[in-house]
Amino acid sequence: MNKFKSIALVALAAGLFLQSCSNDDDGPSNDPDNGKYTSGIFILNEGKFNAANADITYYNPSKKVETGVNPIQEIYKKGNGRNLGDVAQSMIFKGNKAYVVVNNSNRVEVMDNTTFKNVATISDKVQNPRYITSDSKYIYVSNWGDSQNPNDDYISLYSISDNKYEKSIPVLEGPGHIIVDNNKLYVAYEESGRFGFFGKSIDIIDLNGSTKTTVNVGDAPTGMVKSGNFLFVLTQGIIDWNNNQNSTGGRLVRIDLANNNNSSTFNFANTDHPDFLVEKNGFLYYALNKDVYKMAVNATNLPTSRLFKSTATSLYGLDVDANSIYVLDAKDFASAGNLAIYNLTGVLQEDVTTGIGPNSIYVK
Repeated sequence: MNKFKSIALVALAAGLFLQSCSNDDDGPSNDPDNGKYTSGIFILNEGKFNAANADITYYNPSKKVETGVNPIQEIYKKGNGRNLGDVAQSMIFKGNKAYVVVNNSNRVEVMDNTTFKNVATISDKVQNPRYITSDSKYIYVSNWGDSQNPNDDYISLYSISDNKYEKSIPVLEGPGHIIVDNNKLYVAYEESGRFGFFGKSIDIIDLNGSTKTTVNVGDAPTGMVKSGNFLFVLTQGIIDWNNNQNSTGGRLVRIDLANNNNSSTFNFANTDHPDFLVEKNGFLYYALNKDVYKMAVNATNLPTSRLFKSTATSLYGLDVDANSIYVLDAKDFASAGNLAIYNLTGVLQEDVTTGIGPNSIYVK
């Protein structure tokens, strides 16, 4: 299930489970970094829907021998006396700041990226926010607006220097993942919250001339990465939760940015719904069910076998760095989740307890 893919399902899980992963026992005296998180792994946790308990887990693998101090839960709450809010959707680090989109709270929390103390809250022109990216001048946030109105979706821009709202770019319904690079804004249209609506395209917007190219990619594009002169888009397809009769399979689409044309399309089976696209060192990684797959960016076919099978119950996030593959498990979406760390061949190295609904990772 994609991040926040179905509010109804998350709410159902929240109603069935009443546990909490909050842990106030590992305060500063039990913190080997004394509130200065200069390096390590940062895990964004959505929290339970409508519970306003989203937060960040910190784990420093180099200090794992210090039993009882890692991981550290709720580092934002420890620094600010409150949690992030309701449903932390996405996170980026920029300069000495961290920015977290809090979807159901309609705001972006800005914090120092070593102490995680809040320095600003962005709420102007933030409505049903989804994902965030940045360049040297602006922070960009994709917004659904009123999820029942198909005509009010937009990307809002904020000055990095003072976090002030600058302008909005109107877009099609259901903007999700966004990338900004070389004065181009790439927008994937996934869904909007309206029942039965799924996007089928991505936009390439020239920020200098405001021209726009739309490329059809398939149902529900949920992942997008840029590698060299190519943009890769992963679509999840439509999931028929009842009997699969109305399901459509996912696709991996390679777009040549020299002409903005779809240069290659790799089709999955109708019952296959891949998610969580990552690019690292010339390879693409994605998840399908509980399996992790790997393919070269210049491959001519999808991989025929998985890289490894994860131990996740509900695989909810994926990332890769130079030495490790990180798999996030949301489990029941109502109690503590898990981060599993694998080596690049898929051998499990560590399991780390997270907060509720872990959905993304930043390694610093």
